[in-house]
Amino acid sequence: MSTTLLNKNSEEYMDGSVYTIKSIRRYEKVFGRTFCSTGGLETTKEICSKLNLTPGMKVLDIGCGLGGSAIYMAATFGVDVWGIDLSKNMIDIAQQYKEEQKPEIKKKLHFQQGDATKLEFPKNHFDVIYSRDTINHIPGKEDLFIKLFDWLRPRGTFLVTDYVRGVDEQQYSQSFSTYVIERGYKILTFQEYAQLLENAGFNPVNALDVTQLLAQSTAREFEYLKRIKQEILKEFTEADFEYLHKCWVQKTARVGSCEQLWGCFIATKPQ
Repeated sequence: MSTTLLNKNSEEYMDGSVYTIKSIRRYEKVFGRTFCSTGGLETTKEICSKLNLTPGMKVLDIGCGLGGSAIYMAATFGVDVWGIDLSKNMIDIAQQYKEEQKPEIKKKLHFQQGDATKLEFPKNHFDVIYSRDTINHIPGKEDLFIKLFDWLRPRGTFLVTDYVRGVDEQQYSQSFSTYVIERGYKILTFQEYAQLLENAGFNPVNALDVTQLLAQSTAREFEYLKRIKQEILKEFTEADFEYLHKCWVQKTARVGSCEQLWGCFIATKPQ
């Protein structure tokens, strides 16, 4: 079956088109080992600093990718992390990285392939739920946020970063419209995103504009990509380098035009 006929939020589409092993390894080359998301370890440190993580906490990482954030949180703060991702390819690699960790870290990491909208966890189970640039892949955000609210303990925290839009959909440039369609995204404004969280019961909801962090990370990654061109050519092909180069050119333009913004939403479940 052609991937164009597949549900863009399905495991088959993710592993067969967006996150093939080759695609993952290309992105990881730029984002850094164990990471397949904006800013790699540097932005992970910045964002995790907004959480009051303490040893023994239970954390759910939705869209854990290659496990970089989960490994960082377990190793740095002594928390137990359950990482889930729709992509089996991602989880298979995350499991490999888990096996490289010291025994005391390894026992704190639990990776599972699965759809967050279909998995079930006990109510009042997690202290923190964490998600990086994943929810835009998921239709039915409203229903998912209600589930996450139930899974959190009272006074628990849901921290999510996601792309948000800075212009009305009618004002999308052709390139941004194509990007959104190709990714199967439904991108909201800051206000719309925060409202969905409030509708699910979270209070307070703190919506932070971290677009500047996105812009800085994108620029830094672009320069790094150009510096390691020869290294990439040794591992991949000229076409692979051109693909990555094009991705960062387009991302730089989207962020620079303020069409693509980056939001960090910190939502609390009331007592």
